[in-house]
Amino acid sequence: SYAMATDITRQERLILLNLLSKRHQVSLYSREQHPLLSQVSFKGSAKYYTEMYQIFKASKINLNITLKILQTGMPLRTLDVLGAGGFLLSNYQEELMTNFIPGEDLVLYSSMEDAVDKASFYLSHNDLREEIAQNGCKKVCENFNYQKQLTSLFQQSGLL
Repeated sequence: SYAMATDITRQERLILLNLLSKRHQVSLYSREQHPLLSQVSFKGSAKYYTEMYQIFKASKINLNITLKILQTGMPLRTLDVLGAGGFLLSNYQEELMTNFIPGEDLVLYSSMEDAVDKASFYLSHNDLREEIAQNGCKKVCENFNYQKQLTSLFQQSGLL
C-alpha cells in the first residue's frame, strides 16, 4: 500500500505541476525531471539546511502535496515553509485545521482545479499572499518553538 500511495502521490504532483505550468511560471527543485513537465523550470536539488529556507521565502507559492498514505499528522514541510516566511498552498490535512486558520495562515485546496484557481488568485493578490505568509510564520514561531514543543512532549509523557 505504501508503494501504491507513493506512486499516486507522485502522479498527483506531476499533474498539478503540469496544470500550473500551463498558466504560470513554475520552478521545481528536484533531482528528477519528467517529460510531462516540459514547461517547468528545473533547478536541481536544494540543500535542506542551507538553501531550502531561502527558496521557501523567495517563492511566491510553495506547494505541499501530502503523501496519500498519511491519514493523519502535520507534514514537516508545513512548518519548514511557514517558518521560513513562505506562502503555503496545501492539500487538506486535519491537523492543519487544528493548528492554522485556512486563508489566514496558509491556504488549502480541495482539488486540482481548486489549487490552480487559488494559485492564480494569490499570484494576482501580492499583498494578501504576503500577509498570509507573515501570519503563518508568526504562528509557527509562537506555537512550534522548542520550548513549547518540549514542554508539551514532557507533559504528555508524564515527565512534567
